[in-house]
Amino acid sequence: MHPTIPDLVRHAAETYGSREFLRFPSESLTFADAFHRSESLAAALSDKGVRQGDRVAVMMDNVPGWPLAWLAILRAGGIAVPVNVRYQAADLEHVLRDSGAVATITTAEHAARIPGTVYLVDDLAGGDPPDLRLQSHDVANFQYTSGTTGFPKACMLTHDYWLRSAELVADVVRPRGDDVMLIAQAYSYMDPQWTTVLCLLAGIPQVVLPRFSASGFW
Repeated sequence: MHPTIPDLVRHAAETYGSREFLRFPSESLTFADAFHRSESLAAALSDKGVRQGDRVAVMMDNVPGWPLAWLAILRAGGIAVPVNVRYQAADLEHVLRDSGAVATITTAEHAARIPGTVYLVDDLAGGDPPDLRLQSHDVANFQYTSGTTGFPKACMLTHDYWLRSAELVADVVRPRGDDVMLIAQAYSYMDPQWTTVLCLLAGIPQVVLPRFSASGFW
């Protein structure tokens, strides 16, 4: 078992390099593409002062930048804070304040309504990220609840959590090399994130829908 998600990303790039990993309406990325781009993003975050244990929010629609930013934050030693793009101002401000996020990675579409330090994902590029000693018990996400009984609350999820979740699903589903995973939810939810880890484990692609549509799905 790989101890951390960045270890798995590197292994997947070395093992499945030219295979398709992420398929969006606008772009397709191989495992090697995702590795190199997330490494570049991680280096840029480090250059901007993100240090191990810092919380960095991600607020984007289902675009290639979302999974790349998630992987980059973890590679830089940070803790990802997924933010639902549908949040109104009160929930958005609560999550950013409660998490202690030092910055938010987003796209131009959402940048104007995000308080604090904002980085546009398309502007982030660097050289080589620093070598860090990450461990399986390090926190990877502050994953916020839906907030049905009040403001959203953070769940602390480790690298080990995501890896074991994906491995348990893989043991049941037993994905084959010609299988394809469909992402119909927003990446800010948990399912697309463990599915991303599952695809890294199995060397299979995920097809990402811009948003869920009941009529289109059924």
